[in-house]
Amino acid sequence: MNNTITDYILVHNIRYNADQVQIIIGLKDMKHRYKILLTMKEEIKTTEQVKKLVDKFYEKVNADNLLSPVFNQEAKVNWEGHLPKMYQFWGTQLIGTGDYTGRPFPPHAELHINKEHFQRWLQLFMETVNENFEGEIAEKAKEKAKNIATIFQHKLGLIS
Repeated sequence: MNNTITDYILVHNIRYNADQVQIIIGLKDMKHRYKILLTMKEEIKTTEQVKKLVDKFYEKVNADNLLSPVFNQEAKVNWEGHLPKMYQFWGTQLIGTGDYTGRPFPPHAELHINKEHFQRWLQLFMETVNENFEGEIAEKAKEKAKNIATIFQHKLGLIS
């Protein structure tokens, strides 16, 4: 007789929301239970998804002990004005919206930032992409972020 997985496993509970599915399963011998988390990731295709990327990233930045003081105390970022610019910037970079016309480097030139700041910025950006998105444009976003960090560090004389 051929046994199947249903001969050994009981599903105890399934919960889900927009971002995640949680399944609690147990072996039929009831000695073990396991939680399986499936994270639902999406591809970056729309301006709403770009907005989600930017919002989630800057939530991390604002909670970060190293980066938050640079943005909020030194640069005194006006978030109501900054976030729409970032939606436009990343929308242009990733999905070709073409609505960003600024110059991203000059606002960074006077800040007291170093390699550690760029490493953390890049780490948080990569985490945000990896936690929420997948696909070709997600990979493009990570590559663009690496390039931006490298170019800015060169311009600031932090790397050669």
